[in-house]
Amino acid sequence: MRGQPDEATLLARVAQLDDAGRAQAPIFLPYLNGERTPHNNPQAQGVFFGLHSGHGAADLGWAVIEGVAFGLADGWRALGAAPGSVPALSLVGGGARSPLWAQLLADVLDMPLHTHPGGEAGGALGAARLGWLAHLGEQGVDEVQAEALVCTAPPVARRFEPRPAEQPALAARQQRFAALYRALQPLMGVLPVPAAAARADHLG
Repeated sequence: MRGQPDEATLLARVAQLDDAGRAQAPIFLPYLNGERTPHNNPQAQGVFFGLHSGHGAADLGWAVIEGVAFGLADGWRALGAAPGSVPALSLVGGGARSPLWAQLLADVLDMPLHTHPGGEAGGALGAARLGWLAHLGEQGVDEVQAEALVCTAPPVARRFEPRPAEQPALAARQQRFAALYRALQPLMGVLPVPAAAARADHLG
């Protein structure tokens, strides 16, 4: 968020919000460049809803990470995984550096979450592993053998468990999040998208 000293300082302020502060934070729809799963709506747009003059950077910061977590939960539900079929999820990418973000995701997804050493580079490592698998396949290596060689589980740096006490408040806000998207969907696309944002979406 612009105007903040740095990301770590903003997240530290967000972490200081109490339950009442989080409950009064705006709702954020994180669709800054449209949305793929589960809406498949290229015209979806980002929204802060419920802003008032008493809100500050911490409130907006919480709304952003919460809204992104709700969006990920929408995508996870769209996969239709049976309860208990996936014992835990891994958090990779830049967000893996934040314990606050990891715990929020575990709470919203209602799933244990693992972080891993070097997890901020997990996306690049995954792409490299796919390339390695393709190379081994071209060399005639058996698929099962290749997967056993390449797809080894990384060590776990930290495990985050979902907290049942957080579920009611998060569920209520997630219902508002979903209702807000449904209510605003007919209006999305009315405002023109700046050319720079359209290019970013195309490249993303």
